[in-house]
Amino acid sequence: MTIYMDAIKELQNLSKDVYSINHLYWWTLKYEYLYKRAKETKNLGSCYGSLPCACTSDNPESIFISFYEGLFQMTEFHKHENYFQEELKNYNSIAGDEEKLKEWVLKNEKLGTEDLFLFLINHLDYDENSYHPIVGIHEDNLPNIFVNRNDFKNTIEALEIFADLYWDKKILPENLRRLMENSDSKN
Repeated sequence: MTIYMDAIKELQNLSKDVYSINHLYWWTLKYEYLYKRAKETKNLGSCYGSLPCACTSDNPESIFISFYEGLFQMTEFHKHENYFQEELKNYNSIAGDEEKLKEWVLKNEKLGTEDLFLFLINHLDYDENSYHPIVGIHEDNLPNIFVNRNDFKNTIEALEIFADLYWDKKILPENLRRLMENSDSKN
């Protein structure tokens, strides 16, 4: 086993099924130095010098990088949790006022349509019985890592409310139309 796989095993030994976000914060901080080292050495032995190739795509360094980046992305998503806690309080105080709801959706539009747009899709809709968010690790030979849903309860609830108002109820039709037009023009 390599130092990279040992580090991954250390996280796996912390839980049998669902991890707390604190596990992910701790592990990514502890192994940031190893991530940087892996980024510097992942293409050693490549057929193309310092460029990636099939020879290096599944080496321990590349696997570790994918694992680390998946965990780190979840810690970045989690940084919105306190913000969404406050936004849910705001939402609950204005829930019957359509004009204020429009302002709330507009205030959170960038998060809901860009920054966290794929959070619910990629991390909660992984199968029909999904409950805990899954970490996006794109390596077949690594087990799935699930994060306790309670660690993202405000983010999940706020994004679900946003999606209902923005996408389903189309509370900001002009913004939605503009977004769709921009999306179509890029394709």
